Amino acid sequence: MTKNKSLSIANKVALFFILVVCFVGGGLWMALKKIHERDLLVNAKQLAEMSAAMLEISDEMQGLWTTKRSKVPVVEEATALLEDTGDEVTFFRVHDPDFTKFVTQVARPSQAELKIVFSEQILPQERWSFENGVFSYQRPIRATRACMSCHDKHEGAPPLKPGEVAGMISVRFPHQGLYTILGNNFSVWLAVSFFLITLVLYVLVRFELINPILDLTRKVQEMSLGNLDVNFGVQQLNEKEAKDELIKLAIAMERLRKSQKVMEKMLDDDSLVL
Repeated sequence: MTKNKSLSIANKVALFFILVVCFVGGGLWMALKKIHERDLLVNAKQLAEMSAAMLEISDEMQGLWTTKRSKVPVVEEATALLEDTGDEVTFFRVHDPDFTKFVTQVARPSQAELKIVFSEQILPQERWSFENGVFSYQRPIRATRACMSCHDKHEGAPPLKPGEVAGMISVRFPHQGLYTILGNNFSVWLAVSFFLITLVLYVLVRFELINPILDLTRKVQEMSLGNLDVNFGVQQLNEKEAKDELIKLAIAMERLRKSQKVMEKMLDDDSLVL
C-alpha cells in the first residue's frame, strides 16, 4: 500500500532549492575562510620577512648607526671625524630589534599588530594559528654577530651564541570574524548573482514542470469524476513527435478520454436498444 506523502511536488522542489542554497552557501563560506586564512598568512610572513631583512642588514653593517637620537633606544655612542670637513660627529647605535619594529610598523597594514619578543621559551620553528577571530604568526629570531657584539659590551645583557633562538617576531591580526572575511573576500554582486540565478531556476521549474503537472492532475481528477469533456490541449499533437514527457502523458490521457467517451456512447446505445 502506498504511503501518504506529506509534501507536494511544489514543496519538494522548494525544499530542494533551499538545500542547494544551504550547501552552496556553506561551501562558499568554507572557501572564503580558507582564502582569508591564506591571505593573512601571506601578509604575516611578508611582515616577518621585512623584520628579518632589517636584522640581516644590521648584521652586515655591524649594527645600525644614526647621527641623531630618536625614539628608538640607543645602545652605543661613538665619535668620528668626517673626511670632507674634519668635523666631529657623534654616531648612535640603535637597538636592532626596536629599530626593526619601528621601521616595520611604518609599512605594516593598519590592522596588524607586530611585536618582537625575547624569551627563553621560544619554539625554534615558525607557527601560526587562527582562533576566536585572531590570526597569530610567530617566527623565531636567531642571534647574529651584531647581536652578540652588542650584548657582549653591555653588562646585564643575556649572553648569546651564534645561531641560537633569541626571540621571535610576532604578527597578529585581530578582529578577523565573519564581517571581516566577507568584507575582504566577498562581493555583494556575487551574492546577488547567485540569488538571481537560483530564483530564475526555481521560476523555470515552477512554470515548466510543476504548473503543467498540477494542471494535468486537475484535469485527470475531473475526468475521474465523470467529466469526459475536459480539454488536455493536445488534440493536434503526435505522440511520436513529442519530446516532452508531460506532453506524451497528456496525449495518453487524451486517448484514454476518447476511449471512455466511446465506451460511454456504446453503453448509451445498448441501453436504448434494451
